[in-house]
Formats: sequence, C-alpha cells, structure tokens
Amino acid sequence: MPDLAQLRARIGALEGLPGLGAGRPAEAVPLGAAAIDDSLPWGGLAAGGLHEIRAERADDAGAALGFAAYLLGRLAKARHGRLMWLTLSDHIHAPGLAGLGLPVERLLLVRPARTADLLWAAEESLRCKGVAGLLADIDGADFRSARRLSLAARGSGVPGLLLNRGAPLGAPLTRWQVKAAASETTIGVGAWRWHLALTRCRFMAAGEEDRSLHWLVEAKYAKGGFSLVAVSGDGSVGQAGQRRQAG
Repeated sequence: MPDLAQLRARIGALEGLPGLGAGRPAEAVPLGAAAIDDSLPWGGLAAGGLHEIRAERADDAGAALGFAAYLLGRLAKARHGRLMWLTLSDHIHAPGLAGLGLPVERLLLVRPARTADLLWAAEESLRCKGVAGLLADIDGADFRSARRLSLAARGSGVPGLLLNRGAPLGAPLTRWQVKAAASETTIGVGAWRWHLALTRCRFMAAGEEDRSLHWLVEAKYAKGGFSLVAVSGDGSVGQAGQRRQAG
C-alpha cells in the first residue's frame, strides 16, 4: 500500500503541481533566510504557482507591500526576464522599491482601469515564459479567476505574487500574513522588519498542515543584494524560526 509521500507525489503528477511529480524538483527561489527556506517543501518560493500576501491589519498594508516588493526582487535575482507589477493604484515610489533590491529598470508597471482588466492582464502575464515574476495588487478574486491564474502560472512556470486586500484566495501554494515590526536603530531609518506568518502551504510534511509558522525577519543589504535574516525574540540576529500552533 502506498504511503502518504507516494500518494502526494501521484496527486502532484496528475495535477502538474510543482515539486510533486515523479522525481522532478520544482524550481524554487530562496527567500534568503534559512529558517524559512528549510520550512518550505521546495526549499524556497516555488515557481509555477501563486503565493498570496496579506496584511494582518489595515495598518500593515505598507508592510505587506514592502514584503511583496522584496519577494519580487528575489525573483529578479534568480530569474531572467521582465518583472510585472499590476496595480490599480498610482502610488508607487520607484526609489523605495529600489531600496528593497528591486531592479526597477526591469520592471513593467501596468495600471488597468478596472479589476477585471487587471485579472486579465495578470493571467496573460503569467502565461508568458519571458516573465521573471509577477506581482498583482488585487482586492480579492472569485474562485474561477483565482483558478485561471493558478493554471496559467503552472503551465508557464512563472511565479505569481498576489498582494491580496480582499477575501483569502482558494488556490495559492502559500499564504503569507505580514505585520509591521519596529526596526532596530538609534538614528535615522533602520532596515525593514516584518512579522511573517506562513498560514497556508500546500504539501507540508505530515503533521504540519494544522500549524502556522512564525518569524520575525529583517531585510538586510549584503554583498550580492538583499536577503532576509531571522531575528530572535530578544532582537538578536539569528537563523532560528519560531513555530506555534495556529489558533
């Protein structure tokens, strides 16, 4: 009788899910913090799927946007091609994005007039293998639209980041909840810090599906670009993540 891992692999092969086919590892982009990458089934952010980013509260919208921009920058570092940013907003600050390691010279900003147009443009972008990564700022999406986006990403291998301000989606590979954290500085503006919660991750190890993983992280600049470091509860920098039962 097949064990759970074999059943997961069979289902993944049938559905074409990344990293779960017969012996074919998914392309994964490391987030930069070993504590997080080691907790993900793919060893990083899986390409060919959707990753939902949510603010914990309305006041954390800026923090969620900053984390999403950081992730897009990680995709740019690992993959060739254009970066797509789709939004209905006109409040995008290019120097701020560059300050998170996002190469704005590769960024194509699309501002549709309506949500329906944005979702259409996101789907078309995800179908294009020349796209290194997509970030779509959305206010929710119905099941059909989310499913179409998921299938488009799966077919091309393009990773899609959905900064979602509406109801949770039903189709993402991962769901991240972001909360702003105070930076560690005595003068000027310190580095970005976020409280991250991985509240959904498909194909976690057995027994992990009912848990949320929590980290306090900081985006630091080092040789080669920006990366995340995990920060312990006393404020010191380390690589240990915190795990607790989801409430």
